[in-house]
Amino acid sequence: MVFPVDQAVSNPGQINQAGDSRALFLKLFAGEVLTMFRTRHIAMGLTRVRTIKNGKSASFPLIGKNTAKYHTPGKLIETNKIGHSERIVTIDDIAISPVFIPDIQEAIAHYDYRGQYSTECAESLAGLVDRNIFRMIAKAGYITSQAEAIAAGLKVLPDETYSPNIMLAAAGDEFEGAALVDALFRARTALRKQNIYKPGSVVFGPDQIEALTNIAQGQVGSITWLNKDVNGSVNPNMEGSGPVARIAGFTIWESNNLPDQNEAAGLVNDPEPLSDVEFGSGNAAKYRVTTLTW
Repeated sequence: MVFPVDQAVSNPGQINQAGDSRALFLKLFAGEVLTMFRTRHIAMGLTRVRTIKNGKSASFPLIGKNTAKYHTPGKLIETNKIGHSERIVTIDDIAISPVFIPDIQEAIAHYDYRGQYSTECAESLAGLVDRNIFRMIAKAGYITSQAEAIAAGLKVLPDETYSPNIMLAAAGDEFEGAALVDALFRARTALRKQNIYKPGSVVFGPDQIEALTNIAQGQVGSITWLNKDVNGSVNPNMEGSGPVARIAGFTIWESNNLPDQNEAAGLVNDPEPLSDVEFGSGNAAKYRVTTLTW
């Protein structure tokens, strides 16, 4: 009798001696639920939040400027007229992030998922709000004249001030730290010329943050804009929840939720408010950003 070269193997994890050799082995629960990375949401903290109760919109009063003049003795003092207007914020439709959990699945499951489901629902709603706020900021930024403001449906004042956007000099400058800093200082100058002295915030994407802060060894002297002597600084904990740096007096933040595509045909990867005024707000095109330039 010739001894066989290959021996028959008994697999205790196999069902009826066929198929997966590990099918009957126990899966040990690690005690930890793996989740996706969280996206930072910062827009609401950088803008004014208004709670609207018992109404469909909120009105922000807008007051114009006054002028000074010299008085001639004996002449009647003619008073000036100060213009008034308003900015109206309307309510969108109800945003939801629904999840259904059958009772039988909850009874069978050996780990808790309700808490994680709640987190995922909150994350999706917060992300939608964050992206829509940045969309509205971008749309407002492209209004640089009274005609454009009227075309956007705003109630304007005759003495309302408009200014052109600060543009980068050439294509590709959005990835050059020095070009971005130059634009920040020009933006600061434009604000000061309009008598705006309140410290502002600037939000960049990850590529721009890298261009501003990532300097190769031996080239530290080239990032003078982060020097404290020129009112600059960098957050040593760049993975934290706070701002990344301070340049030209601006607080620099980082976000992945900035609009970066033309959405004239509809929002990309996000739902739009209901277009039907019978059941919704009719604001389907409200957040569409149709102009994107550097």
